[in-house]
Amino acid sequence: MAHQAVDKAAASAAPAVDWIGEQGESLNATQKKLVSDASAYIAANPLMSVGVAVLAGFVISRVIRN
Repeated sequence: MAHQAVDKAAASAAPAVDWIGEQGESLNATQKKLVSDASAYIAANPLMSVGVAVLAGFVISRVIRN
């Protein structure tokens, strides 16, 4: 009886495991594309990128300080 319950639970979990694996692959592909796009933008606009980083740091420091 317990063995049947374990088999049923394993059979129920298998599709979820497959779905999670597919989602992980999709997220990895999305991450690689975002990193590639960001790297290309930074290479094309280095001064703008530094300005945005400085501004973001200033805003974050103000939020954390208060």
